[in-house]
Amino acid sequence: MANSTVLTLRTSVRKVLMDNASSANSRWSDDDILGFFNGALLEMSRVAKRRKTGTSISFAAGENSKDFSPDDYHEMYAVVWETSYRLPLDPAEDAYPMDTSTGTPSEYWLYEGTLMIRPTPSEAGALIPVYYRRFTDLVDDNSVPEPEDADDILKFYALWQALDFDGNAKADIWKEKFAFKLQQWASDEEKRFRHKKRRSVKVGIFR
Repeated sequence: MANSTVLTLRTSVRKVLMDNASSANSRWSDDDILGFFNGALLEMSRVAKRRKTGTSISFAAGENSKDFSPDDYHEMYAVVWETSYRLPLDPAEDAYPMDTSTGTPSEYWLYEGTLMIRPTPSEAGALIPVYYRRFTDLVDDNSVPEPEDADDILKFYALWQALDFDGNAKADIWKEKFAFKLQQWASDEEKRFRHKKRRSVKVGIFR
């Protein structure tokens, strides 16, 4: 089912809230509601876990950090160091070490848009980031949510957040509706993923 525009979704939310958009006394601004919609999209990104292979990042020998802040980044899935072979890197849980050891990188850290690796590469190589991407933010009245069947999820989340901010007890009703719909969508998303995977395998057989 095709998704609605931001304008249509916002109108629906205001109707439930009995909030007149044309009134100078509107409780929630258009930007407030747009922010709620984008918050819902972030939650959908979290459960969808759509992987993306990012652009290869080149490191010179002796270089151990690079900027990494793609607009659609949500969470790191894996990092691969590629020279003449590929070595998966495990995210380190301890503090970033300041040692001066060199060799083939075996650990990485991502902190405030900087990707750091240790040991410092003794030879030039490339780092290939694979991450879970976030869905594209909505920006104006004509924007349409990227993920499939998103309308109810965005509306329920916006109603929950708007009422919760005011301490309205009805917020819990919309919170439960949102959680149920998100769980239902996540299940459908998994089925869509399996279907696409099976289809790609079948296509591959005849290539």
